Amino acid sequence: LFPYTTLFRSGAPGIDMQGQPVIANVILKREDSTTIIATFQNYFYGSGHEVPSGNLEYTLSSGGATYDITLTSTGNNADDSPGDGTASFITPGGAAIVTGSKRRGTDNLGWALNSSAVLPMLGGIFGANLTLNNSIFNSTVSYNPPEQAIYFDGEKSQPLEFGANWDRSFGAADINLVGLERLNRQQSLNTSNTPGSIESFTAIRDTGESILRASALYHWSNAMTLESGLEGAYNFLNGTSSDVLNGVIRPVTGAVARVHETRGEAFTQASWKMSDAWSLEA
Repeated sequence: LFPYTTLFRSGAPGIDMQGQPVIANVILKREDSTTIIATFQNYFYGSGHEVPSGNLEYTLSSGGATYDITLTSTGNNADDSPGDGTASFITPGGAAIVTGSKRRGTDNLGWALNSSAVLPMLGGIFGANLTLNNSIFNSTVSYNPPEQAIYFDGEKSQPLEFGANWDRSFGAADINLVGLERLNRQQSLNTSNTPGSIESFTAIRDTGESILRASALYHWSNAMTLESGLEGAYNFLNGTSSDVLNGVIRPVTGAVARVHETRGEAFTQASWKMSDAWSLEA
């Protein structure tokens, strides 16, 4: 809803004010629109390596509501060491061993979905947002004989977030309701393969947070407001990890972790503007 206001003040040449000091012409205009934005980018490296990424965004405004959805393909490389090279291994008191090395991967690739909606509901304004992400990072380092070792590092992250809020005014009171849910799963895999030794370490961690909040702001007068509300939250972390060496499971301290937390809060706050120079909050 877009208001356009034109003011005509008395005494303006050539304008008949019809005895009124001010005439206000207010035009209320509602516009529907659709917007599509596509973006593409690519990282080029001197070795011939490329990391493309891009996103597609769609926005719709209709009937006082706005809807937005964005699909993203992510790609970045914060490591400047992929490719072929050499490595030196030095043992105290022994001769240095120089061997060839190769590093592959090092790209952080994934995708993301972001969406939101804002629309009139039950006499107020309702908003919601949803975010999904999937990020993968894999890297391998290998050494030629005589070391003849291969090391792999894999990381995967999958966060999710959903939120909703509703705002409405009831006379002198403003009501706000908020709900938020966050979840995330992180997975790790590290392996090493050397002569006479094969080891793998895995870890999975699930975390989450749930929040519910309700608050009301009452305008007692132009100089005094009163705000009160309730909030509750629940947090958790569940994690497991394991280490296997040559087919034998090795003990890991804190291999199974369980952490849970609940929290509640009630609050009331008054604000009084006593004068231009003084205010009181309690």
